[in-house]
Amino acid sequence: KLFFTDGEKYVYYDGGEDDVAEWTSTTAGGLPKRCLLMTAWRGRIVLARGDGDPPNWHLSAKDDAFNWDQSPSDITATQAISGNNAETGKSGDIINCLISDTEERLIFGGDHTINILFGDPMEGGSIVEASNTVGIAFGSPWAKDEAGTIYFFGSRGGVYRMRSGSKPEKMTDESIDKRMQGIDFSAYRVEMAWMAETDTLRVFQIPYGIGGTVKENWRWERKTNAWWPEKFGASIVQPTSVCVLDGDLPGDRVILFGTENGYIRKVDLAATTDDGYAIDSFVTWWPIFSGRRSMRLRNPKVTLADDAGSCELQLFSSDTSDRIGTGQEFAVLHAGQNDKAMIGVRGSYCGVRLRNAVPNQRWAYESGMVDVHEAS
Repeated sequence: KLFFTDGEKYVYYDGGEDDVAEWTSTTAGGLPKRCLLMTAWRGRIVLARGDGDPPNWHLSAKDDAFNWDQSPSDITATQAISGNNAETGKSGDIINCLISDTEERLIFGGDHTINILFGDPMEGGSIVEASNTVGIAFGSPWAKDEAGTIYFFGSRGGVYRMRSGSKPEKMTDESIDKRMQGIDFSAYRVEMAWMAETDTLRVFQIPYGIGGTVKENWRWERKTNAWWPEKFGASIVQPTSVCVLDGDLPGDRVILFGTENGYIRKVDLAATTDDGYAIDSFVTWWPIFSGRRSMRLRNPKVTLADDAGSCELQLFSSDTSDRIGTGQEFAVLHAGQNDKAMIGVRGSYCGVRLRNAVPNQRWAYESGMVDVHEAS
């Protein structure tokens, strides 16, 4: 069975009956009202962020999502329980996120704290504070890699990682933190997914409303510790939900996206278009700075992969390091080793970009060099 809440109604899907029905308690005690968050943990359904009590959490009876009786005639270790009725108490902060980490760890991502429930609260479990300065954004803004490291989006922006027994560590301080702090949490929520096939973390902006805008998303590549921005080709393929499937066959281990036009799409590493839209792919080296007031950058020599396609080379210059401006000099590169391109630019800061936006073409960068001189 699959269980759902939209913050007002509770329903479940019965796969055996192929039917959706109202989800209610079949015992004394009812489901807590208007909970916005839900997960499964230790055979229990967990609900949180409910009506009028955002720090409270609720667990169904073990192995019975329809049993919410917290006052049975015989107290058992498997009965339903809530934070306000348990010895552990509530989370102590507004709950923004539930992370079912391991059988022994349930993480409450708060507005400005992170608390971890260790063990079942009906069997001596306890809540331990993992951070009193870092919170987690609302919804399901987290993912886990194959080593058990949890990645999450902070309540004030930025991506963090947290290994078992360690404090949260920020990953975006020296790169794209400013961009990620600009997300409008009233219009967008963040969802994340770990893509084992490419050893990358994917970060998505998901609209609460009808969408219609192409938003910037990001991916982090563990091998190079590099962040890459990415956008989907059109608003109709903008993600509205993200799900990771861990199937038995290689083709079944994929990331699925619900998209704005009602389709479900998947990541296909062999695709040469974004579901029919050209993939505008590029890499930029910026800023290149000589330490002098003015410099010349010229004669770029680039080698592309022999078994791929071509791309365009662009040179940039600017008087400020945070404004790349528009391309000033251009050259077309082919697969394999290219001769020096006899072009150049001058400025306080210079840069190089390789780019291809042609449908059904692939390309790959191998190596390159440029001449840098002090300008007279």
